Amino acid sequence: MKTYYIMNAKGKNDYLSIINENESGFMACIYRDEDGYEETIENFMSRELFEMCLRTGYIVEAEEKKAGATA
Repeated sequence: MKTYYIMNAKGKNDYLSIINENESGFMACIYRDEDGYEETIENFMSRELFEMCLRTGYIVEAEEKKAGATA
């Protein structure tokens, strides 16, 4: 299961984890934490939307962000 950070406004710690994958897309679990308020949402994400989010930098794989931060 891969985890991705969601790039957003400061003060928010949002990320998503891929739960399951099929040919049309991904079942994702989105975790949100805003000022101590936590929310978990499970939703389907089409493959096209997921790939667009990766290309634009809206989501970044957790390991990639850590590697970039230490360089």
